[in-house]
Amino acid sequence: MPEIISEFGRRYPGLQLEVSVVSAAEVVERLISERAEIGFGFVTDENPQVNVALQRDVSIGAMLRHDHPLAGNRGPIEPRECLGYPMAMATPEISIRKVVEPFLMQATNTLPPLVEVDSIRMLVELALTGRCVSITTPIGAQTDIAEGRLIFRPLSEEVNEIALA
Repeated sequence: MPEIISEFGRRYPGLQLEVSVVSAAEVVERLISERAEIGFGFVTDENPQVNVALQRDVSIGAMLRHDHPLAGNRGPIEPRECLGYPMAMATPEISIRKVVEPFLMQATNTLPPLVEVDSIRMLVELALTGRCVSITTPIGAQTDIAEGRLIFRPLSEEVNEIALA
């Protein structure tokens, strides 16, 4: 997110930005109710009352510590492959969950035991423990990925096509 905010700042250099970390739904609500003029977030549903000035597509995937059993293959991963391991996922208020949950339900009929968190950074930290497969985007973990502590495997194309549509 800092890169997106910086890019936005370069495009609109005269703006002063105040950042609040809230859910994507809250970002949209604040924009509609005019409590915010600009919002950044992972939005999966378009709203005709919100004008999108800058958009960047990101993949959703499995964030894994470099020594996790699923980290060996760097290609896309099917959601069902993650089910044999403890999983961490965003709470339902975070838009990533809305995209991934149907695929997990399709694979198991019920959600597996999850650690549910309302923080993308906490998903990264849980992956760093080596125990959890965190379902998230690479945003917020770029340094950990670049330095080899974490591996990001995008979920199957089918999941990400929905996420990016």
